[in-house]
Amino acid sequence: MFENVAVRPARPQAAAATITVSMQNQATPDDGRPPTIDWSAELARHERWLRTIVRARVREPEGVDEVMQEVAMAAVRQKSPVTDPTKVAPWLYRVAVMQSLIFRRTQGRRRKLHERFAERAAPSEADMSAADPLEWLLDLEGGEKVARQSTRCRAAKPRF
Repeated sequence: MFENVAVRPARPQAAAATITVSMQNQATPDDGRPPTIDWSAELARHERWLRTIVRARVREPEGVDEVMQEVAMAAVRQKSPVTDPTKVAPWLYRVAVMQSLIFRRTQGRRRKLHERFAERAAPSEADMSAADPLEWLLDLEGGEKVARQSTRCRAAKPRF
C-alpha cells in the first residue's frame, strides 16, 4: 500500500543526495477513486517550462536549481494532495512562483545582512584621513624618535 517516490535534483551537481519519501498510495483506478499521480514523472514532464518560469524570477543559475529542488519537495510533502491530473500543471506553476518569491526574499535578507556587516567593518574616518601608510604607522606608534629617524632617512641620498 506504500510506494517510494525518489526526488532527484534536475542537475546532479546541484545536490549530493537523493531524497526518498514513502507516500501512502491514495487511490487506485479499480476502487472508483481518482488515479494516483506519479509526481516524479509529472515533475520531469513539466520541468522545462517550470525552469523557464523560475529563471525569469530568480535570474541566478544556482538559484534556479535550488528553487526547483524546493518545488520537488513541495510536490512530495503536499498537505492536501492534488488528485486531478488536469490540475497538476497549474498547481506546479503556483508552487514554482511561490518558491521563487521565497528564494528572492531570502536572498534580499542575506544581501542586506552582508551590507550591514560591511558598514560595521568599514574603516573609520580617522583611518581614512591618514592616506599615507607610513604616516598612519607613525601616528599609530606615536614615537617621536621614529618620526625623526624617518625624516632623516627621507632626506638622505641613497648610496649606490
